Amino acid sequence: MKTLELLNEQSIHTDTAIEQQPLQFYLRKFKNIQRYKCYPLYNEQLSKELVEWGTKKSGIKKGTKAYHHTISSGISYWIALCFPLTKDLNKFKKTFYFFQMFTTMDDHADEDWGDAKADSETIVKFWKKAIKLVETLRDSAPWSIKVLRTILMRMPNIPIYMRRNFSTMKSIIDDLSPMQRERYINSFKSYMENAMLQAQMSGKEKSTTLEQYKEYRVKSIASIPCTLMLEYLYNIELTNEEYFHPKLQELEKIGTLHIAFINDLFSLFKEYKGTFENLHLAVSIFILNEGMTLQQAIDKLCDEIEQMQEDYIQLKEEWFSSGEYISDNVRRFIEGQEYYMAGNEKWHRLSKRYHGESFNTTITSGIMKRSSEGGTIYIPDDYKK
Repeated sequence: MKTLELLNEQSIHTDTAIEQQPLQFYLRKFKNIQRYKCYPLYNEQLSKELVEWGTKKSGIKKGTKAYHHTISSGISYWIALCFPLTKDLNKFKKTFYFFQMFTTMDDHADEDWGDAKADSETIVKFWKKAIKLVETLRDSAPWSIKVLRTILMRMPNIPIYMRRNFSTMKSIIDDLSPMQRERYINSFKSYMENAMLQAQMSGKEKSTTLEQYKEYRVKSIASIPCTLMLEYLYNIELTNEEYFHPKLQELEKIGTLHIAFINDLFSLFKEYKGTFENLHLAVSIFILNEGMTLQQAIDKLCDEIEQMQEDYIQLKEEWFSSGEYISDNVRRFIEGQEYYMAGNEKWHRLSKRYHGESFNTTITSGIMKRSSEGGTIYIPDDYKK
């Protein structure tokens, strides 16, 4: 393919060279396109209403980076793609409200424009504050801790979006069983603890192997607590024995890593700051530790994503055909996770969050360039001059 050959001729080996040339690569189609479908009650008017709600309730102003990256980035569309088996419109809305506040809180810890200013020490303090809040939601929390939550939620140093996040989260987990609540809180706390680890890993990319990166990434991505939302949205309840079954746990791990690597692939242009140092993406591991060119790193990342899809399908089919009893709830949970993986990929291919406010297409395969404004310039394979 001529475009691929041209890009390989332009391959770049050093950070210095990268800064002198436009950041670009060829993105191929995946061999197996995951199936996805949209939540049937989703429509553009509902999307506008939900985004408007997120703007008002979060305290985020239109025109700010927080608004463009989080509130207006099509999160309602992402949820519609990820959770298409949802039958309850009120649950869909409540989940959207939570995701708006959840991603806003996550962005304000991670992004350089957020409250933590991308400073590792400040990020750690930020997440410690959030962990203190989530601990107050446990059924076993003593009355004094629950009183502490009331006090914290009224303190001016707790941002509005964080208060809204935990208020909406509480309204959701109040609808869950005690067993589900415990699992969800443990999962959410684990995610935040590993988000702190991400901040502390900054500058250690050159000494990180791919396997170490996978282990860290699968624990630090925000999809960890999101997966358990399937129980709430699809009206199912897994027993602890079902949820912690080794096969289900392995499927969840593969699915989570697939989501993480899709994010790594499509957030490259947003995250890149002129160097691959301090860049928490798989592509930086390939370039810094394995001496790959940018194009080779992208191809390697695509290989990893495709292998995860194949591993997920193979593991699921082997388990389902093993003769072991598998409940309808478990099967529905796995079906939902597959839609979650497919919807996440679809959303990343069309999201203005990663490709810029002027982006108005869906990426399939072709040349990807980083625009001077920080968005994505995409030239599809079938482009005709």
